[in-house]
Amino acid sequence: MELTVHRLRFVDWLPYPVTSIAFPPVPPPSPRSPPPPSPARHWFGTLAVGRINGEIELYEWTGAATQSFSPQAWALRKVLPGLQNGKIESLAFSIRQPRRFSLNNPPSLHDLRLFSTGGGTDVLEWDLLAGTIVRSINMNGGSTYALEVNPTSTRLAVACHDGTVRILSIAGSELQMERKLGPAGNDMRMLSVAWGPPVLKTKPSVSSEDDSDDEDEDEAEWDDAWLVSGGSDASIRRWDVRSGTNIARMSVDKDQRSRTKVWAVRVLADGTVVSGDSMGVVKFWDINTSTQFESIKAHRADILCMAIGSDGSSIFTSGIDQTITQCVRLQVTEDDGMIQERWIKTMNKTVHSHDVRALAVWPPYAPFPAARTSKLPFVNPLLSPILVSGGQDMMVYFMACATSSPTILTKRIANPLAPDLRHIHSTAMTFETSRVQRLAYPLDGVVSVAKDARLVVCRRPMELSIWKLRGEDTTPNSALGKPGDFDMVLDMSLNLTTHLIASAISDDGQWLAASDAMEVKLFNLTEMNTGESIQLRPRRIKTISALILQQLSPFLSPSNTPSAAASRLLFTPDSSRLIAVCSPSSHIVVFDLAAPEICAVATFNEHVGAGQGRALKPIPSMATGEKDTQHPPLVTCLSVSYDGQWLASADERGGCHVFNLDTLQRHCTLPSFEVPIRAMTFDPAFPSTLILGQVNNALHAFDVESRTFPEWAKTVFDSPPERTNRLDVNIKSHCMDPKLPLPHQTRRPREKSEKKQKATQSRRKSE
Repeated sequence: MELTVHRLRFVDWLPYPVTSIAFPPVPPPSPRSPPPPSPARHWFGTLAVGRINGEIELYEWTGAATQSFSPQAWALRKVLPGLQNGKIESLAFSIRQPRRFSLNNPPSLHDLRLFSTGGGTDVLEWDLLAGTIVRSINMNGGSTYALEVNPTSTRLAVACHDGTVRILSIAGSELQMERKLGPAGNDMRMLSVAWGPPVLKTKPSVSSEDDSDDEDEDEAEWDDAWLVSGGSDASIRRWDVRSGTNIARMSVDKDQRSRTKVWAVRVLADGTVVSGDSMGVVKFWDINTSTQFESIKAHRADILCMAIGSDGSSIFTSGIDQTITQCVRLQVTEDDGMIQERWIKTMNKTVHSHDVRALAVWPPYAPFPAARTSKLPFVNPLLSPILVSGGQDMMVYFMACATSSPTILTKRIANPLAPDLRHIHSTAMTFETSRVQRLAYPLDGVVSVAKDARLVVCRRPMELSIWKLRGEDTTPNSALGKPGDFDMVLDMSLNLTTHLIASAISDDGQWLAASDAMEVKLFNLTEMNTGESIQLRPRRIKTISALILQQLSPFLSPSNTPSAAASRLLFTPDSSRLIAVCSPSSHIVVFDLAAPEICAVATFNEHVGAGQGRALKPIPSMATGEKDTQHPPLVTCLSVSYDGQWLASADERGGCHVFNLDTLQRHCTLPSFEVPIRAMTFDPAFPSTLILGQVNNALHAFDVESRTFPEWAKTVFDSPPERTNRLDVNIKSHCMDPKLPLPHQTRRPREKSEKKQKATQSRRKSE
């Protein structure tokens, strides 16, 4: 098979550096009960990646609930758009009501809260389902550098520029100032912060003598005793949370040229404080005596980030020298024959090509006293932990990071990143031997093409650029990168509140649509020939936002404020209609662009939950327990058949619907899949055949007209090539070659579809 491939090297889109990575915390154990048994199923939390341009990417595990491994690991679920001139410095998850959850009943995305700081004075809280900012609070302490949620998800510590640590109360759904610790000095900044192990606090009992043991257990709860902070004055301070006083100060080695900065601090369950500073030294401190008992020269330059292994027996550090170093707690025989535990530098890896800004481990370390009684982590005890890293080179890498132990040698530990069952117990699951994989760039909808007009659109956070391709080069594998192959016809900067989240261009090149988190902007493009070059002149259609609000008003309650934004935009192949998926309501609105005045002709609310159709079962791996009716699921896929008759859409909770654009009614609802759909397209030769792609690289075919999954599809897609299943990247999109029909296609009704399309256009014009 031979395909003509063009590399569009002139598209100047680039991702942004990674500044923070976060996983949700583990639900706290019961105060009086022993450590819980191993959960019946595996749990992989949501991965949040913050970039310097203010955007936050949310990734979900691609494996099904019945699988203990997935070579594709995490797949992009949604992007929280950044504000204009915003950035992300630190991210922190918390559980909304942690006592409601356990390892057998883990929290879903709806049960989590996400906080961020961008180096300014505000701390922001995000709505993870709607993708918007819920609230913000001003610290009044200058720039904020680090966030840390306590182990019980009730308090948030913020390291501030004025040398203080602000503590916010986040119990339940609140976000308010509780206490200020410090300032510690006139000319120092707080750069890092970490909570100490919680202690049991017994509340005075007011119950009668007949109360049960369960009621007595509820009288005990976890409480914070102290926290530590790292500053720019070469010191680590220990703070009493109850009194707000500084009870200890520990000093690191000082540099003669500049003051040493403590960029990272962490605390183990036994109270050991671990610090990483600008001299590249990892130090271990005894909290009882406030003295150093171990020092390791781990890096050649500043240590910018640190993560603790899932079981607390390993420390991972990285920074400016681009290497990731592992320090492990081992039993060492001294010269006198005594066996002691010491921290040893065991391995380093050079994964990134620039500074490493963030490290995170799943499952996260839980510094509860009960964790010391078990040698296995709370979550996924028989699976290898996964280390995730990101930095200035804009890449996010992940790898298995189990510590070498007899448990691994006896093949009791499985590798969650294994390509198949044959390699699930491979020894390549330790940090020394694991294979490094990376997350794909968030390219969803960044580049779109107008096929008939030969235009290419690139979407950046605040700008849209359009190039026109010259001539028709049929040479295979040609590269359209020479100056004579393309012309820049439009470079447009938009006045926006947030970054762009969706864009599309019609095939005839006459319509351009874009949306931020506030409203949709529609432009009519007119070609102007200046003699030397061709330019496009945009004319904005200002009525589109009002039309969206008008269509949504009958479906929303008075308490809900309608939004004119769209998370997905798509033009039909004949360029006569625009389809917009409203955000965050997930209504699908169809606009007629061929009418004398642009108007909305239909609104579908099937993804909201009010539509009629097949009942959907929840997806265990991606949407367990998400039954929030206030925020409908995000529509992740949208596709129109080549004859313009069928519209298919899929959301993040497994809902997949097909609509008839001729009758403007819902046609059918597909049964929900165990793994979400991330790509869909119609067969150009048989427009009624819909091809679905899932995040685990599985493919399915659905016959829209007969409302069935055809038999031929089972033969083709149920036995895909082995290398397809072993790919460590998931499907983002797919296309079909009209010259190569599918196995069931014995005839090609292309001409019939084109005649039907022309007839539909004539009918619309006459109307």
